[in-house]
Amino acid sequence: HALYAWRAEVSRIGAPVAYVLQRDLPRLSDAVRMVILANPYVLSSDEQRALDKLLARGGTVVWTMAPGIIGPEGPDPARIAETCGIGVAHREDDTAMRFDILPTSESFELDPAPWRARFVVTDPDVDVLARYTETGEVYCAAKPFRGGVSVYTAGPRLSRDLLRWMAERSGIRPLLDGPGVCYAVGPYLILHTEAEATFSFRLAEPAAFVERIVPYRTDAIARSTATWSEPLPGETTVLYRINHGERAVSE
Repeated sequence: HALYAWRAEVSRIGAPVAYVLQRDLPRLSDAVRMVILANPYVLSSDEQRALDKLLARGGTVVWTMAPGIIGPEGPDPARIAETCGIGVAHREDDTAMRFDILPTSESFELDPAPWRARFVVTDPDVDVLARYTETGEVYCAAKPFRGGVSVYTAGPRLSRDLLRWMAERSGIRPLLDGPGVCYAVGPYLILHTEAEATFSFRLAEPAAFVERIVPYRTDAIARSTATWSEPLPGETTVLYRINHGERAVSE
């Protein structure tokens, strides 16, 4: 459920995304700038070392709910702060899982039903990113940690706009600016538009030319550039091919 909740927003931030198992953290490329941990309740020593390596090179780690809470002798809430560097507290009440996001000035609802058990950030030395709408307590916060940035969130979901804001500050260059879901798979860029709009794309480096395969277009969309824009209808799937060679297949 946590992974599904995260994917609903992560897939829409317009940046390259990969979904991996937690046990594969030691195999992550050094190019990775931000990691979101969906269920980090138990962390092996190899996984922790991989996260420390990411943080040491200035990366961002987003921890969900109760990171590292389960140790050799069972659950221990004190382990959460040891794991992510941010102090939290457990609450037992019926509070609506709605929160106000400060950097993007928006409200977000995780679940229409109140949660009996929940966590709040109590650490005074954090940058507050979101607060529970009902209580004003801190729902999500960030803090420098082990050379990088640690972000704690009390629930398994943050808004697309906040994730995009975090990604950009982690040095991640979004591929897309527009209302849609964008995936990068090898030389292909796949876009699912949500509404009619002019979509702007930005690659990490210039391409020789960009082809639109679906809906098919005979001429190149762009040449010798890392950016391009075009108007597209809503509820449409578009497939681009990013070429770094000298000649398009369709020419």
